[in-house]
Amino acid sequence: MNAIGFDGIAASGMMQADLQRSEAMMDLATKRAAETSLDPKDQRELMDAAKGFESIMINMLLKSMRQTVPKGGFIESSFASNQYEQMFDEHLSGLMASKGNGFGLAEALYSSVVKQEQGRKAYEAYLSQRDAMPQQVETNVQEVQQ
Repeated sequence: MNAIGFDGIAASGMMQADLQRSEAMMDLATKRAAETSLDPKDQRELMDAAKGFESIMINMLLKSMRQTVPKGGFIESSFASNQYEQMFDEHLSGLMASKGNGFGLAEALYSSVVKQEQGRKAYEAYLSQRDAMPQQVETNVQEVQQ
């Protein structure tokens, strides 16, 4: 027999078995988290919030673009024309974000938050299963030692 002996072989076999169990529990936790996704109301609210954020970003972009255009020309700049341009930009940015695809920022934010939520649920499921694991490992160690 090698220098490890029977106890070392049994211990390495137990470590591999524990590793396989841990991987299986993580796979199960991931599947459960994917199954328990957001309910439709939360999905709508999340997408509305993402589109609202995209609308704000588009509005800031339009405002910055307007600042690059020289003042003057056919229509003189006044308080009323500035207010009209600001309201127009807000309305246009809202339409671009909600009706069209905008810049794709809303979809990217939405998918990122959903993935993060699923990862959080998978991790919580893994932790709840892992907490039960030390009792099983202790039982396995006692069985191998006998």
